[in-house]
Amino acid sequence: MDADFLLIKRIKQGDEDAFDVFIRRYYGDILRYCAYRCADTGCAEDLTQETFVRFFEKLSDYRHMGKAKNYLYKIAGSLFILSLAMLISAKTRSAVLAVTMPFIVLFIPSFLSGVNALNKVLGLLPDQLLQISSVINQFNLYELGGQVVGSVPILMVLYSCLCVIMIPWTYRIFHRISER
Repeated sequence: MDADFLLIKRIKQGDEDAFDVFIRRYYGDILRYCAYRCADTGCAEDLTQETFVRFFEKLSDYRHMGKAKNYLYKIAGSLFILSLAMLISAKTRSAVLAVTMPFIVLFIPSFLSGVNALNKVLGLLPDQLLQISSVINQFNLYELGGQVVGSVPILMVLYSCLCVIMIPWTYRIFHRISER
């Protein structure tokens, strides 16, 4: 039997040691996942704590069909989308933007993946950065303009360009909102 299955079974039976083991096993991974998406550590810690609270609140309904860690990631991702929607709603006072913007941000890579020229670049977008150590360890090489380069220089240039593009756009949005 799966170690997660046995651990969750013990938690359902009221074993507090199993509860502590479960949290210690997954807290760091979920915190890193949330910290990657949040602007500050306080937000990441709150989302991480809420992820575990939601998991344990619905533990009686939980059906073990894979890794519990994947389920925790799903909860954390959903909570992030919810908090992003609430933030957008508070800043823009628009329910339409609050609902649509998080999904637009999350699904842009999916829509762009249909463009063949962008497929390799999309592999370097934020979700892939969660596994940056594997990207560096695998040492993928790319040919650009007749030169062979590793993924790290491409990441640095790509994200620098994205920052240069996004900062003025973000400033304009902020400026329009603050004038209201």
